[in-house]
Amino acid sequence: MKNPIIEGYLKKFIAEHGNFDTKKPDVHFEHMMNYLIIKRYFLDEFSIDDIHTGGGGDLGLDGVAIVINNFLVTTLDDARYLLEKQFKSKYLKVDFIFIQSKTSAKFDSGEILTFFSGIDDFFETNDKPKNDKIIELQKIKNLIYENSSRFSENPSLNLFYATLGSWQDDKNIVSEKNKAENRYESKSIFDFIEIEFFDIKQVMQLHQNVELKIRKTIEMQKSTTFPATENIKDAYIGIVYLKDFIELISDNEGKLLRVLFYDNVRDYQGENSVNKEIIDTIVSNNQRYFGFFNNGITIVAKELIKSGDKITIQDFQVVNGCQTSTILHSNKQHISNDAFIAVKIIGTDNSEIINSIIRATNRQTEVKPEAFESLSIFHKELEEFFNHIPSKEEDRLYYERRNKQYVQLDVPKANIVTLAMQVKSYIAIFKEQPHSTHRYYGELLKSNKDTFAENNNKYPYFTSTYLLVKIDRLFKQSKIPYRFRGFKYHLAMKIRRHVGVQIPPPNSNKNDDYCKKIIDICNNEENLIKLCKNTCDQIGILSRNNFKNYRYDKMQRLKDFTNELMNIK
Repeated sequence: MKNPIIEGYLKKFIAEHGNFDTKKPDVHFEHMMNYLIIKRYFLDEFSIDDIHTGGGGDLGLDGVAIVINNFLVTTLDDARYLLEKQFKSKYLKVDFIFIQSKTSAKFDSGEILTFFSGIDDFFETNDKPKNDKIIELQKIKNLIYENSSRFSENPSLNLFYATLGSWQDDKNIVSEKNKAENRYESKSIFDFIEIEFFDIKQVMQLHQNVELKIRKTIEMQKSTTFPATENIKDAYIGIVYLKDFIELISDNEGKLLRVLFYDNVRDYQGENSVNKEIIDTIVSNNQRYFGFFNNGITIVAKELIKSGDKITIQDFQVVNGCQTSTILHSNKQHISNDAFIAVKIIGTDNSEIINSIIRATNRQTEVKPEAFESLSIFHKELEEFFNHIPSKEEDRLYYERRNKQYVQLDVPKANIVTLAMQVKSYIAIFKEQPHSTHRYYGELLKSNKDTFAENNNKYPYFTSTYLLVKIDRLFKQSKIPYRFRGFKYHLAMKIRRHVGVQIPPPNSNKNDDYCKKIIDICNNEENLIKLCKNTCDQIGILSRNNFKNYRYDKMQRLKDFTNELMNIK
């Protein structure tokens, strides 16, 4: 690997996510490509380790992800919960994503054939050796197809092969790709099949789309300027042709830029009755009336420049119109040249204004409670609390209530605390539920409704994330054994208990002194390492005795394991 740009990407990636207990650049590249590609489908946090399947018995697959109704699933327990509780009696939309990444400077047909063959093996029953992750993923796949009667459409199959070479449109490789597509099609278990090759230029473009601020220009017909308003730089409303809007929300390959919809509190909800009406309008003669039927799109941009009818926007989000946008992109082949939609573009970098816009423009259909959670007064106060805690610059934490809130400040990712991270760390450490952190944070909030009670002391929230960040940093620096990284919430809980088993009431000022003692431990690295290693030893003892029949990833999710660990002094 001699490209300085890719080396720069990897250096930054390792600094943010750790070295994954290896010094091999090719493995680092596998992890980075897994992360970048999955981010096209799933915008929330996820464990990069969970996605990586490379190693012995991997069927030639470096990364595998299964997404059910926009939820990333890595264990059979997760899948059962979604199918039997979260989405009980609801339609299912499933995406299978497979990734193979190579640092070589060419597309090797033999390695590509191995990759294609691995997909066949994954969806078939055979005796080929498979590692534990592949076996678990196959069990998830089987459970999904057992519920095929609930498919809104058959699952999609998405294959990605990346190298650092240049794509030359090799006829042999194209031929093998076509054969593979026909073979997968003949299984009659997929509605959509995509095989995509990334060369070095496309890897760079993918990195830019995921990691950097996106800059786009759109032409707006018959625009009207909003009156000058405090905290609003500029704002316009006007007509945009659907084809131009689809280009705005697509990357260079024509794929939907899902990262643009992170701040939209309702992700795409499938073909419900409203969305079916939108589709019917698009594919019928009524398409010319689409702009009259639809409520329009709202975009918030931190940078906005207008020149004539063209508006250039950077660091922007579609905060209302995810359903419409997704449907338009999926049906772009039906769009005529004269179909249009109303678009509102608001230029502001004021977080409170942006939050208010999100709230006001997302009241038309059902929204999950957690979608609005971070916009509440409690979290505004929590953000201010984080900002007033004195600490060294490298240790300062930033509470992020909105996606990419700190992108312009170039804050290290490891120092940013998201709502999901805050929920999991607080519940794991102060409610002593580290075994529950694999669950979706909205589910955790639902089962712990008092998590953000209005009068709760803010110190435990900061302390839980500060402790978790400190422990994670030790794992990244290989100062504690990496194989225990999946137990980081358990380690944090044990260190909190080291200060005192009994926790002050959530609304008590006694939390201040209690939490400061925990922070003192965090700031004494030698002591922190000692306590972490001691807990790792305890985990090792339990794994060899009481839980010898469980893999580490299973132990982490057991309440009985948490209880046993807490009982060890």
